[in-house]
Amino acid sequence: SASINNVMGGIVEVDSGMLTLNGGGTSSGLFSNVAGTTLQFGGGNHLLDATSSVIGAGTNSISAGSVSFGGSYNVTGGTRISAGSAGFSGPITAVGALTVSAGTATFDSGNGVSVSSVALSGGTLTGGSTINVAGAFNWTGGTLGGSGILNANGAATFNGSSRTLSGRTLNLNSSANTWSAGNINTGQGSLLNIGGGMTFDNTFD
Repeated sequence: SASINNVMGGIVEVDSGMLTLNGGGTSSGLFSNVAGTTLQFGGGNHLLDATSSVIGAGTNSISAGSVSFGGSYNVTGGTRISAGSAGFSGPITAVGALTVSAGTATFDSGNGVSVSSVALSGGTLTGGSTINVAGAFNWTGGTLGGSGILNANGAATFNGSSRTLSGRTLNLNSSANTWSAGNINTGQGSLLNIGGGMTFDNTFD
């Protein structure tokens, strides 16, 4: 697959369906997608520098290869990592619903990251940024790591066979927290905090 270099002033816009970029490249321009569409990074090494921007009401998907988001990021439709690696180091306005099923998502933007919900079923969610989850936090597998904090401000659900909390602080700030299956493995100085007046309901033996 050919590399795509979206230079400063250039625009890659998804107006319908899915656009998949498989060849990697270095970009400083704009990537955008409208609601109901998907911009997919499907292979190769993509470097989006500090002057780049990724915006839109659609879904941004990383399914293979590596992507470094060094510029501004404002995606309201959702961000999905199903393989490969995605690093977010630029300023983040919105991520939408964050789904990590495999691969690695690293947030080191230097500012707090606001997401509408998190579904972590595999792979690793890591980095030094504080992640604030407004809605559901559903953890069925994978690793929650890094030096940052994750604030689960909505209902938190822990099910599946096993999950690992490594280094990160996880704050449960909702009264609707349910652990229904599997193990929670901890290490590397990680903390699991249950907010004052909140409950963490264990529903299995």
